Amino acid sequence: MWGVHMTPGKLLAQPHQSGFTLLELLLALAIFAILSTLSYGGLKQLLNQQQQLQQRQQRLQQIQTTMQLLERDLSQLVARPIRDAYGDSQPALKATASNTGTVDLSVRRPYHPNRPQASLLQRAGYHHHDQQLLRHYWPQIDITQATRRRQYPLLDQVSQVQWRFMQTDGQWLTYWPPAGAAQDSLPLATEIIVTTTDYGPIRRVIIGPGGLP
Repeated sequence: MWGVHMTPGKLLAQPHQSGFTLLELLLALAIFAILSTLSYGGLKQLLNQQQQLQQRQQRLQQIQTTMQLLERDLSQLVARPIRDAYGDSQPALKATASNTGTVDLSVRRPYHPNRPQASLLQRAGYHHHDQQLLRHYWPQIDITQATRRRQYPLLDQVSQVQWRFMQTDGQWLTYWPPAGAAQDSLPLATEIIVTTTDYGPIRRVIIGPGGLP
């Protein structure tokens, strides 16, 4: 029979090496740390962008609500002079050319089903103070010493408020009523420019209840 010659060093198969070396583990941890940092930075940036978008949307909603309220009041002017707390007669629309942008006006108040007997007329107004546009009002059309003016902010970051009022001859005034006009006179149109620190000037021209000729 043929003899089988076997080399002693090859009698046993060498075991297969498995697992990671320490260098490979350190490299994997470093890559994981880099990827985690990049992922966190991207997520943080995305969250910041979403927050900024929500803030812009809220700001635009605030501006839109303010301008809608202004348009509602100025389009619902009523030629109704009032009595102030001292019993003096005041014009239906009163505006002085000043940097406070103060305007007082008689307006038709929206009907409220919970107060069906309440007067549909209200004395209200607007003024600019401490970077805010505020709306003020009195509970009834005529003012007494017992009634207090109430106010609430409409818009912040306001640097300036400008008013102009159109006369029947088409000329614009920065105050109202014109010299020699009746106290129940109303402008044909009102222009208001609200200048904000973020969006700049916002201009509206509101046609009065009498409309333009």
